[in-house]
This record gives sequence, C-alpha cells and structure tokens, in this order.
Amino acid sequence: MTGAADGRLRGRSVERPLNGSDRSVLSSLADLGVAASGDGRPVALLVAGDIDPGQVSKRLDAHFRMIVTTNLPAAVSVLAEVRLDFVLIDAALTDPAMMELITQVRVRQWLRDLPIICYGSAAPGSAVSRLAGLAAHDVIVEPVSTDELVSRISAALSVGR
Repeated sequence: MTGAADGRLRGRSVERPLNGSDRSVLSSLADLGVAASGDGRPVALLVAGDIDPGQVSKRLDAHFRMIVTTNLPAAVSVLAEVRLDFVLIDAALTDPAMMELITQVRVRQWLRDLPIICYGSAAPGSAVSRLAGLAAHDVIVEPVSTDELVSRISAALSVGR
C-alpha cells in the first residue's frame, strides 16, 4: 500500500529529483532520529526560504533539535522519515509552497495535530501572514527575542499535545 497512510511521497510538487543538499539532509535523518529520541529535546523541521537557517537554528538549538531544509521536496521527505514535534516554516515562502507543505502535513493522519509555526519578517497583516494564520498554530514576526521565540514555540507544543 502506498500513499499518505504509509508516509510515502506522492504529488506533482514533490516528484523532482533531489539535489545534493537534499540528499545530505536525508542521509543524516536516521542519525538525527536516534539522537533526538535520547536527548529529550523536541525535534523540529525548519523549512527556510529567505531567512538565514543557520542563524535561526543557532538561536533554537539549545532548546530544540533542528532539521533544516530549504525546499519542499526535502521537507516532505523529512515528514515521511522523522518523528517531529513541530514544523517551523519561513513566512517568506511563496503561498503555494507554504500551503503545499501544510497540506502534506495535514493529509498524514499521524501528523494532523503537529504544530505548524510560521516565522519570519513578513509584515503583520500581509497576505503571507493571513494565509499562514489560517493554517498554522502561530505566526511569529521578527524582531523577536530568543526567549520570546522559544516561549511561543513551547506554547504551541503544549497546545498540540
């Protein structure tokens, strides 16, 4: 059996071959899954578009185990392979890419309650923020302190459990 029920990828938007950086992310997933289960930190998927994923990851790494991807196919592959506690999406992703990722999360029954948080420098009230607010648990707009960022993510995690 294939499809959403067993976590295999489907859909036109994820059919393109993975590039070298995608393979790099996927090759380390098994190690991350094992390590994440042992250290007690929640596991997060950060899907970066325009934001600097290294900077965001540094801010959050003490609190969460971050898996960083920069495109939709790699992100969907992570969804299929790793038990995640939340997804952090760059609010600057295009509307179709953001909605496709959210759809890929929601069609998997075991991920339907997974907290999705949109993060970035999109102006409050922008089309991206409104769209993200409809489908996400929270929209966090920069500038925000690391403490507030961690607190808001932790609040979304506690609601999702």
